[in-house]
Amino acid sequence: MKKSKLLVISALALSGVLASCGGSKQPESSSQEPAEKVTVRTGVGMVKSSFNAAKGELSTYIGGAVTDGTNVKATQVDCLVIAVKAGETTPTLDGESKYVKKAVEGQAIISKLDLGPDYGMGEDGYKKNCDAINTLFATKTITEAANVTDVEGVTIVGDDLIASGKEAIAYSVKDVITSKPQDGKAAVDNSAQVEKGSTLYFGLGYSTSFSAKKAQMDITIFSGLFKEDGTIVSGRLDVSQYKFAQDAEKVLTTSGGDLSKQELGTDYHMGTDKIDEVYVQMDVYTKGLQGMKVAELTADTEISGCTVSTGAYVAAAKDAFAKKVQVTA
Repeated sequence: MKKSKLLVISALALSGVLASCGGSKQPESSSQEPAEKVTVRTGVGMVKSSFNAAKGELSTYIGGAVTDGTNVKATQVDCLVIAVKAGETTPTLDGESKYVKKAVEGQAIISKLDLGPDYGMGEDGYKKNCDAINTLFATKTITEAANVTDVEGVTIVGDDLIASGKEAIAYSVKDVITSKPQDGKAAVDNSAQVEKGSTLYFGLGYSTSFSAKKAQMDITIFSGLFKEDGTIVSGRLDVSQYKFAQDAEKVLTTSGGDLSKQELGTDYHMGTDKIDEVYVQMDVYTKGLQGMKVAELTADTEISGCTVSTGAYVAAAKDAFAKKVQVTA
């Protein structure tokens, strides 16, 4: 009995020594501080230039932006040139124009950026101008960006190009862009919560279509924030319409496009007691896209609250993802 007691006492003493020397470790806590979140928003901008009737060319400068409510995280800017000519009775697209001739399948026209060297500024001359604007905006707060006028490295007349980026930045923090909202319609919050410092992808895409019957060009743009696998984090849509006409002397004129559908609000005159105005439907649509993957989108993808045709929306979203650049939240 004495020997057993001695063994027990010795074992207890040894365990105490080991504990004091770190021989017996307490289990580490598995709890971690929750990741800090940041609210991100996307914005769109469309700026119409003056119509060159002699050439039959009308430029629309497009911009997209992602911000965190205070800082600009990224922008993309580009320009689309609508090229028309007089027809027998109504204007038609000018098939000899590079903007029409080089357009890819499914598009009526091609942008200056997508033209690449075919635009006529060397291998990447136009892209360098756009990159200079985007690089500068990415160093600015939203307030500072509003005051940008000149950009070092821009060798073209870039006022409208810069303006499209500024507009996209300013609109990114507005749940309702128009000053003429539809009565009784709550604003749609298209912001998203993401982990601060996480890697995401941002792109600006477009879709263009021309109605020969109406002599009308529709330009749809999508400014989108994505995960690497194509999951849509946040997005914003806008559309501008341009109508063309000719007189008996075949002199060309144009109308529309001074304000986009987002800006027109109820002045677009689509909304009724039973149908939401188009700007509301666009915002409802992009809200519904959050969490969906770009590759899965089709013109038949149904989003509750959106009754308009969405083929152009899908095409612009897919184009935006194809042109994505990496950003840090």
